[in-house]
Amino acid sequence: MAFYLKKHMIFHDYNWTQYSNDDPYVSGVPDNTLFDKNEGYQVLYMINIFGKTFQQMTINVGKKIEIMIRGLPPYVKRQTDVLDWLFNNWSRY
Repeated sequence: MAFYLKKHMIFHDYNWTQYSNDDPYVSGVPDNTLFDKNEGYQVLYMINIFGKTFQQMTINVGKKIEIMIRGLPPYVKRQTDVLDWLFNNWSRY
């Protein structure tokens, strides 16, 4: 179950491409699937996946993750890269 929802999002300029429930862009375990920080459903998926690492995921934690994703450097292209970058840069934000 997702904790951080579309209504919680800070930015409102995302594309909202529809994906099937089992599409690797928005489901399952993050892998080498390309990540698009402009796709709202992909961003929500990543926020909630990364947020599961926190024992007390809150909307504010979700907002921090969203801000971090917005600032991803261009070389971060795959889902696993996004997670690694978030882990490695968490304390900088």
